[in-house]
Amino acid sequence: MKMTKLSLSALIALPLVALAGCHSYKETGINFIRQNNADLKGCFQEAAARNPNLKGQMELAFEIDPTGKVNRFNLTKDEYKDPILADCVKIKATAWTFPAPTSGKNEVFTYGFTQ
Repeated sequence: MKMTKLSLSALIALPLVALAGCHSYKETGINFIRQNNADLKGCFQEAAARNPNLKGQMELAFEIDPTGKVNRFNLTKDEYKDPILADCVKIKATAWTFPAPTSGKNEVFTYGFTQ
């Protein structure tokens, strides 16, 4: 799977992108994460208060069930080395309910970003 990389500032500042026509569930998932970036922004703001030099990359891996619930979640890359940040991201991300996949099947995608 190809990882989508964004800077944290891009993660926070990206507007909702309208998706038209046929697209993969990954696009739907990424669009949903962008809509809900305030959850992750809060985690990173707290981490930056603990460590002003916070830099690195993080990749989130999701498996979304047919109802849109997060079936599986994993941090496949975490260069921040901040367990409180990792826990915060996990708590926020696993609480989300994504749009139900139109395939009616579990969908898997990754989402990565850099600060």
